[in-house]
Amino acid sequence: VVGIDISKTRINIAKKSLKNRKNIRFELADVNEFKIKDYDTVILSDFLHHINYQKQNEFLKNVYKKTKKNSILIIQEVNPKKVTKQLIASFADHILNPGKKIYYRSPKEFKDFLINIGFKVKIFPADEGLPLPDIIYVCKK
Repeated sequence: VVGIDISKTRINIAKKSLKNRKNIRFELADVNEFKIKDYDTVILSDFLHHINYQKQNEFLKNVYKKTKKNSILIIQEVNPKKVTKQLIASFADHILNPGKKIYYRSPKEFKDFLINIGFKVKIFPADEGLPLPDIIYVCKK
């Protein structure tokens, strides 16, 4: 298992959570420069909306191209269609990332794009009882 983040602070926090697990490592890296390998599963948690649409598209196409046959891609993102919760997410994003543009996509836009790449896609709402409008896309190659 490889986890990447552009933030050294977040990498250090993640490393502290490892305990004695030896099969997990974390790398300080920019997703736009990270080399995707022939992974069985790729999990993208709450970060795609921090990169512009063109880079999202390039990255997701690269994930499809480089991962193994029958691999799984799991994306956890913000659902901008849940307006009140999306305002909370947007506020948090702007506080944590001042001055940075946010690139939310509707569930339909994400699903259509992922299907056009070649994935089979299932969508699961993940916001029940939570203040943020999380949505999960489970994509099979």
